[in-house]
Amino acid sequence: MKLRNIFLLVVALFALFNLNYISGQESNIKYCPKVLTGLSGDCLHAQRDCNAEFNARFKGAQARRCRCDTTVNTHTCSCCIICGEMEHKKNELFLGQDDYSTECL
Repeated sequence: MKLRNIFLLVVALFALFNLNYISGQESNIKYCPKVLTGLSGDCLHAQRDCNAEFNARFKGAQARRCRCDTTVNTHTCSCCIICGEMEHKKNELFLGQDDYSTECL
């Protein structure tokens, strides 16, 4: 009975650490602002929305926080897309609010 409880505890801790590791990796992704101009049609009648437009043009862009602006017969898409990894300062355990630009975080 004790062996079974110990085994379950070890499995639960392993799962917890694994989940923490994966979520920590995701937070290293850096998003940068990118703009596409002169897209045909207005925002409401475009063939693709801004997310789809960026993901089609840039492989692995994972566009987010998109904004569409209409001008006469065209529209402009502004999105945050993946542009690399954040550079962490060596030996820094805690990051402050001002360590990174928050525009596309």
